[in-house]
Amino acid sequence: MTKSQGLVVRLTRLSAAKPSDELVDELADMLAGNLSEEEKRYPPPSITIVPSCYDSYREKVALIEFNGGIPRFLSALADNPLCEWQVVFDNTDVSFDQRFFGFTQLYSTTSEAETTAEYVYFDQQQQSQVGSDRVMLTSRHNSIIAIRGLDGHPHGSWRGRGNLRRVWLKDFLARDLPFCRTMIYGYNSQLSSAGVEIITDYGRGSASRIEQNPKHEGSESCDTTLLKDHAS
Repeated sequence: MTKSQGLVVRLTRLSAAKPSDELVDELADMLAGNLSEEEKRYPPPSITIVPSCYDSYREKVALIEFNGGIPRFLSALADNPLCEWQVVFDNTDVSFDQRFFGFTQLYSTTSEAETTAEYVYFDQQQQSQVGSDRVMLTSRHNSIIAIRGLDGHPHGSWRGRGNLRRVWLKDFLARDLPFCRTMIYGYNSQLSSAGVEIITDYGRGSASRIEQNPKHEGSESCDTTLLKDHAS
């Protein structure tokens, strides 16, 4: 494996018709079948299935973290981080990449916050509970779009420096804001690449993509919060 601990790649064009747990199992088998015996000694990759930000009715996306480094069959991604590598999976051409251009959702959302609160009625004189109610707490749909700075990585820029290397946008907001669609937005801002773009070009491109990005399924309105990383 090419050493790059905790490297996350994106796999796009997966069919949305298949349940996510089945996709995880089948992807794990596909990945294992492409690993060498030496590479199989590393911890297995972790796989997260999320909706496509562009056609969630037909496509899903997998976020795959290779804990021991990127495997040899995907070495093209290590040699050229801006390329993509296609394979056939479930009779469909799917694409691996680590550039994360465009929008990528980091975790699946619930239609409403699956949170309940219990109200207990207590008789002070009798010192006993006389009844209780459970109430579903809900929240309106919201979106967070995180945009990394120049020469940063759309996903890696949000990873913590602790030994667990948590991506707080995914690992913490999935727990605290399960109803919020949290996305990263990637664009080619590598300082080492040849280009003629200026910062306003990136701004216009980002604004255009945000306007085109679909809202929550089943939601007519949605508040969007932008997070900008200036310290990549």
